[in-house]
Amino acid sequence: MPRMKSTIALALAALSSIATASPEIRHSPDASPIVNLPQGTFAGESYDRVTAFLGLPYAAAPIGSQRWAPPGPPPVERSLRQARQFGPSCPQELRDTPMMAWTMEYLPPRAPGMSEDCLSLNVWKPALPVASGAKSALPVLVFLHGGGFTSGSTSVPIYDGAKLAGRGMIVVTANYRLGTLG
Repeated sequence: MPRMKSTIALALAALSSIATASPEIRHSPDASPIVNLPQGTFAGESYDRVTAFLGLPYAAAPIGSQRWAPPGPPPVERSLRQARQFGPSCPQELRDTPMMAWTMEYLPPRAPGMSEDCLSLNVWKPALPVASGAKSALPVLVFLHGGGFTSGSTSVPIYDGAKLAGRGMIVVTANYRLGTLG
């Protein structure tokens, strides 16, 4: 449980850095929204009145000698990175149970696979700028998927934050370590 608390604390710290690191999201020449974060520069995508940044790393990969340690900060990269697809799901056993049958119904088309390097989050926000003179603060919903700390992923379609973001809200979902590795 202490490891889960530190993972959640690190994810929330990453979220706050995303919220404060670049108050303005700029667009690149190919019209992709770009955000500058402490761990690098990311290109997202805009569609249906929504800007999305998917698969943003919020911690270093918990592998090798770091497997049983609390997560550390994500590595910094200098090149522009794509943030247009969900990060991999964290390792989990997908047994043949009623709950897993339901989960598997939603995972295959969008799931980018499983990896221990899975500590990523997704951010959706309204694409339209806030009107001049209006309050610029938007409500933020941080959603951690269910699954009893043993299964789940942010790539499940029912956790897509685009519809809420289209209604004027910032939505953040995060993958976290599951099962024995969590």
